Amino acid sequence: MGFFSFIKRVGNKVADGIHSAAKVGKKVLGTVHSVGNKIYSAGTTATSVIKRIPVIGATLSPVTGAADAALGMVKNVADVAGAGNQLITKGDNLVSKAQKIINIIPDEQTNSSVQRAKPNPNMSMNPSMGYAPPGATPLFRPR
Repeated sequence: MGFFSFIKRVGNKVADGIHSAAKVGKKVLGTVHSVGNKIYSAGTTATSVIKRIPVIGATLSPVTGAADAALGMVKNVADVAGAGNQLITKGDNLVSKAQKIINIIPDEQTNSSVQRAKPNPNMSMNPSMGYAPPGATPLFRPR
């Protein structure tokens, strides 16, 4: 195995590992982003309903304020997870492009087989030796 074959083999293994890790990372961050947005929307709806009730809203205003602050943190975490998901997707695309570039490099075996001339099976023997290409009349018949 030559140097470039080794580079291709190791490069493809590394790229496959990165693709697998990116797939898991995208699933995790996508779930965090999705669940965080759902918690934020449900929480803001609940706190806005509580704030609209005249007596209870005034009584629970310290609690709803703390809940709004916590929901803001949840929203920030969900946004960071969404940005991380996009970053992983872009990195995965970059690794895919690098893998395509690595696979363009020819192997030494492929390169040497391209340089060899292949014999023509129809002209394997000289016609004067008693053999001719298909369809030709031989000069003499072998005994």
